[in-house]
Amino acid sequence: MSHDGPAEVTLEPAKAADLEAYNRLIARSKAVWPWPPGYLDAALPLLRIDQAYLVRNLALTIQEDGRPAGFAAFILEPRQALLDHLW
Repeated sequence: MSHDGPAEVTLEPAKAADLEAYNRLIARSKAVWPWPPGYLDAALPLLRIDQAYLVRNLALTIQEDGRPAGFAAFILEPRQALLDHLW
């Protein structure tokens, strides 16, 4: 997308409608490292998020010009919050 000014960046709750975009973002982020053969294919299913994950956890998305550009999720426990995803 081309525009004259800086990108519009917002932080919003993650939405189920954008799940595939979040999973693509996770896959692209993992793919930049030089993993051994077969590692990425085995790891990505473990990192995929689904609608149930969004319901159970605090999940946020960074939107750039209305498109997901980042994803973070926290597991909220009684005495702590654990960062589970940061992409």
